[in-house]
Amino acid sequence: MKNEDCFRRHGGCFRKNGNCFRHCGNAGRRAGRCMAMVCVAVAALTACNPEDRSGEQPFAPTVKTIAAERVGDSCRMEGQVVLSPNSRVTQRGFRYGNDTLQVDTLSADTTDRFAATTRRLGPGRYYVVAYASNGMGLSLGDTLYVTID
Repeated sequence: MKNEDCFRRHGGCFRKNGNCFRHCGNAGRRAGRCMAMVCVAVAALTACNPEDRSGEQPFAPTVKTIAAERVGDSCRMEGQVVLSPNSRVTQRGFRYGNDTLQVDTLSADTTDRFAATTRRLGPGRYYVVAYASNGMGLSLGDTLYVTID
């Protein structure tokens, strides 16, 4: 194998005694072994995200309750995850209720904008709050109100 072949095959290597070598630290090592160490280090650093986010800190998501509309005797609720820095959103949904009813419902949506519909509600005024959680915690949006006649 020629020097050019070693370089092309292993990147930055040189040939000595018929073997490809690469300078790793203070000692030259076989290219395959050296490349394996480099590959493991690179894979460990970029396994989850190709961007370097080591200087950034994760926070709980920022959530917004967008709408609460009466639809017959139920309510359609809409929310949005505005921001979830460096931590994937694991749940999104709504809390709704009144003085005697308190319900948590998960949204089936997996996007930043999500929606759900309540079950049948009796007449009265109900609150609606969007929520989302990630690895850092749970956040609530603003409270909206809807009246069912």
